[in-house]
Amino acid sequence: MPENHSIEQSVRQLIQQNPHGPIGLVIWYIRCLRMQRCGPAKPFMNETYQKLQPIFEDIFDETIPLSAESSAVDFKNWDSLGNIRLFMAIETAYGIKFKTSEITGLKNVGELVDTIEARVRQAGRS
Repeated sequence: MPENHSIEQSVRQLIQQNPHGPIGLVIWYIRCLRMQRCGPAKPFMNETYQKLQPIFEDIFDETIPLSAESSAVDFKNWDSLGNIRLFMAIETAYGIKFKTSEITGLKNVGELVDTIEARVRQAGRS
């Protein structure tokens, strides 16, 4: 019985620590299964993530720590208008312009960060 109790405590702790509660935990688990790797999300905050965090908070009116795996499903207010506002804010913040072809296939924040960093390098900024 103590073993079950500690598992239950661990699950409750995971649910409490997840910003989206039980549904967020299920989404995290499904993503892990798709990528065939499960484990705690590793915080990765390079300069680009740090600069994007307040932009996301402002556009979507939510405080959710960004990770490479973050995507539209993580933000309840991310809709088509929010998407347009997000890319306009990013273009302004970085002084870059996206091509439609660059942003239509993005699956997550990690791919967005890669695209931003490539555009910034192309523009000769750092």
